[in-house]
Amino acid sequence: SPRQAIEFFNVTEVLEEAPRTMASPDESEGDGVVVTDVMGEEHWATVCCDDDGKKKLDLSGIKLSEIPERVLQRIEVESLRLNTMHMTNIPRSLQRMTNTTHLHLTNRSTVMSDPQGLVEFPFAVAELPNLTFLDLTGNINMTSFSSGICMSLKCLQTLRMRGCKVKLLPHDFSEMKQLQHLDVRGNPVDN
Repeated sequence: SPRQAIEFFNVTEVLEEAPRTMASPDESEGDGVVVTDVMGEEHWATVCCDDDGKKKLDLSGIKLSEIPERVLQRIEVESLRLNTMHMTNIPRSLQRMTNTTHLHLTNRSTVMSDPQGLVEFPFAVAELPNLTFLDLTGNINMTSFSSGICMSLKCLQTLRMRGCKVKLLPHDFSEMKQLQHLDVRGNPVDN
């Protein structure tokens, strides 16, 4: 399929500019979801194919207090980007996205008054059976990586935790037999 770009725009603005006969955004712009941020504004995110043909959904930068049910219902999504969303934890309901192979949960927020990303390694990712790529870069409040979670990450090949504050890797870290790429630069790791 042809390469497509992900488009974000404020749904309210698009509807105001469009003629009254325009179809709803999901009908006129292709496959996607409408999500409402913490300020009550609606945003449209397109589900499209990346260069490898994976179906991806990018909600990066939209301030969400939780992952919307509409997103969790998109089980066909293989690459999910939830970067700089100002959430401090990821709900266990993420486990319903069983086809997800790539998960981006980076935090690049430079606003000190905003929460600085995840505070612990998200247990929900252990429930994603096909996960091969996980990016947790920049979650500066993440100091722990709980033991027991590694045994569930059997397919994980790439783990990026650059710039977090993890001090110890769990004793079962070696259980990730498929892990080929590990980036823990900027972490005060002792072991």
